[in-house]
Amino acid sequence: MSDTHAAESTATLLSLLRQGDDSARDRLVARYLPMLRRWAHGRLPARARDLNDTHDLVQITLLSALKNLEQFESRHEGALLAYLRTTLLNAIRGEIRRVGRAGVVESLQEDSGMVGAETPLPRLDSGSMAGLRERTGQAARDQA
Repeated sequence: MSDTHAAESTATLLSLLRQGDDSARDRLVARYLPMLRRWAHGRLPARARDLNDTHDLVQITLLSALKNLEQFESRHEGALLAYLRTTLLNAIRGEIRRVGRAGVVESLQEDSGMVGAETPLPRLDSGSMAGLRERTGQAARDQA
């Protein structure tokens, strides 16, 4: 990074970005991505990491936030970093909720010694269904 780019303030980069300067976006990403990665390290529980790891989540969140800067108003030095951290924290919380709803995916080990694994299930035809209904109806009456 050149001295000129390093001396640019965040406010200057935001102004350039809003004017359509894509290189300003790249410089903002280069400035904030390492900070956000350090901040997010360890905040996403292991059970919430599947195909996306924390670094991916940070990068996606940062790029998404930079696309939506129209509503962001910088009122003080450090406001962008606070905005990005809040956005990232919300993304982490969303990942944790998503995994909580979906549950943890675990594969079952194959066990060749499973009892009954190769025993076919009995076929229920209309005659056996009638007998089943009678038996369950009788059992329900017996319990009453």
